[in-house]
Amino acid sequence: MIISDLNMPQMSGFEFLSVVRRRFPQISVVASSGAYGSRVVPTGVLADVFFAKGQDDPETLLNSVADLIQTSAARAMEKTRMEYLTS
Repeated sequence: MIISDLNMPQMSGFEFLSVVRRRFPQISVVASSGAYGSRVVPTGVLADVFFAKGQDDPETLLNSVADLIQTSAARAMEKTRMEYLTS
């Protein structure tokens, strides 16, 4: 899992997440920024979840991370099960 700010020096978070999604599509991503006041993932952000700094409670971030971990684990288990059934 990657948690990334959208405003970073050297490379924008938008650019970084684009690279991550292309190269590692199986990795869950949380984007974060104080520049957006909504819980909705801003247009152009390739993330599973968006955390609005200063707007959302830190517990919201922890719950989002826990949900993504559960989803990722369930996907991995299903993939393993399907590979077992087809072999």
